[in-house]
Amino acid sequence: MDETPPITDGTLPGEVETQVVETAHDRHLREMEASFETLEQTVAQRVTRIVKIAVPAFIGLILAAVGSYLLGGYLRDRAEAKRIAKQMRIVRAERIVRAERIVGRRRRRRAPALVEGPLTANEAGEIITGVLAELDPPA
Repeated sequence: MDETPPITDGTLPGEVETQVVETAHDRHLREMEASFETLEQTVAQRVTRIVKIAVPAFIGLILAAVGSYLLGGYLRDRAEAKRIAKQMRIVRAERIVRAERIVGRRRRRRAPALVEGPLTANEAGEIITGVLAELDPPA
């Protein structure tokens, strides 16, 4: 078997090993390089930390804005529907009062059947007939 000697620091057998003397400039460059690597790691860690916080916060802000927009639209539509329903009740009540004034009597129990829109002469006659029929039922 061929035995190979173990690999050493690169000197030949029998040569004297010489120490490389590090100058101040070399030491400064080595320390500066180590400092830059540490700085790069620190900056990378901070950027990663900021991204981990900022991205979910930004997504949350977008979702909150969209949610408030949709909720505002829903509440606005609901308020508008309530306002329209109230106005329709007022309009119906005014039509009933108008029909009662035409007849000359007040409503006793139920409101007469109403028609939509302004009253024509025929519609007023139908309302009056309906009111009279409800007020004075045939015996």
